[in-house]
Amino acid sequence: MVTALNSATVLTGPRILAVDDDPLTRHLMDIVFSTYIPNGSVTVAHGAERAIELMASSEFDVLVTDIDMPGLSGFELIDRVREENPKFPIVIHSGNGKDRMRTVAPDVQIVEKGRAGIKSLVEAVLAAI
Repeated sequence: MVTALNSATVLTGPRILAVDDDPLTRHLMDIVFSTYIPNGSVTVAHGAERAIELMASSEFDVLVTDIDMPGLSGFELIDRVREENPKFPIVIHSGNGKDRMRTVAPDVQIVEKGRAGIKSLVEAVLAAI
């Protein structure tokens, strides 16, 4: 639910970039973040390459990413983001086991698809920033 903003609009919430190769998951994240964090903004990307393009041209406060995606993986995306900004807030939202995901930086929030509910995802995003 990305909307155009006029010059009088002021957002006070986080600017979220949500990355997932699954169209349904992207749509659901758009709805969830727009609903539960209404004073923020959400931009969705279909893959890591598109996320890198968006991050080069726009500012975001937190990255929410899947891990297994065609092309660059979520791990590669995280590595590239962290090369530029080692403290950038990141949330992994993936169906992979936590053991595999724990290989990333300890400050990265992890929410497993299918195990955690919407509330856990929103809480992880808010805790990351």
